[in-house]
Amino acid sequence: MPTRVRPATPGDLEAICALLLQDGAERAASDGNLWPLATDSVQRIAVEFTNEVQNEGPFHWLVAEAAGAVVGVARLGVIPCPPIYHLAGQLAFVLFDDTTVSRLAPEDALALLIVAAEREGEALGAVTFIAACAPFQREKLRTLESAGYGIVTRYLVKHRLSNGVSPISVRAASSADIAAIVAMGGEAQNMLFQANAQMWKPHPEAPSRFSAWMHYSLTLPDRCIFIDDGHESAGFVIAQPVSSVHMPVASKRDHIGLIDDFWAPEFATATTGRVSTFASDLLAAAEFEFTRRGKTSAMAISPATWRSKQHFLREHGYCDGNAWMLKG
Repeated sequence: MPTRVRPATPGDLEAICALLLQDGAERAASDGNLWPLATDSVQRIAVEFTNEVQNEGPFHWLVAEAAGAVVGVARLGVIPCPPIYHLAGQLAFVLFDDTTVSRLAPEDALALLIVAAEREGEALGAVTFIAACAPFQREKLRTLESAGYGIVTRYLVKHRLSNGVSPISVRAASSADIAAIVAMGGEAQNMLFQANAQMWKPHPEAPSRFSAWMHYSLTLPDRCIFIDDGHESAGFVIAQPVSSVHMPVASKRDHIGLIDDFWAPEFATATTGRVSTFASDLLAAAEFEFTRRGKTSAMAISPATWRSKQHFLREHGYCDGNAWMLKG
């Protein structure tokens, strides 16, 4: 009997829960510090799945069936890109981590899920296609590569964080620092564009949009913006929580902090360079903030081809955790 893919229904919850728990156990076995299973993982899956299947929204679920049994699941989102980037008002497709097949699934199950998910994304207006895949998921990686995807962003992780005092040259930013942060953010956006013009084309209104977001971020109690103006050149980093798009549904996420916006002058080249005390102080401040908030791990985002930033993070104990892939 051939494998077929269809939209998930509420009646698929039990089978989907089993698939995501299998995936969660494999992740925990690969890196239990990054992907510990949540104690309420079954309830989390039920709530997330039920809400997204029953309500119209940007998230959709598909299942693959073979011989009358559900053997695979795919969770996809069709969402706007961040407002500082430019997709001409169109949408991005994301195939999330919650996409997996059973160990007994036919060989074509994952490939068919990817094709069906992309088809649904196209019908909903997506023009850019992204898929999450952890490095240890070799079969999933090969299947995505066969479908035209390549790694565009690496999510590097560290589990032994700085727990000393925050460097004296680093301080929390205030509204008076936003103009300088926006200028540095513009340099970072230029480097992102160089890393992949398809993924990170700056929006014409990026400076004003980034400024508005930074002002708003100063009011959010779950994060902190740090600036280092104790050296000749300034830099900044934001220590914030991970969001639901960065972690599988069944995994804990309150133990890990996210470093996305992070700029230092040594990152202004794509090639590897020296590791400065300047950038190290900013990173130490972010890690100390995570520790202060009770987090045990950090995840830092780096484009795959931005080698100076990636080299810096690896020199400071970060290693491959997850990856996002872009369809060319």
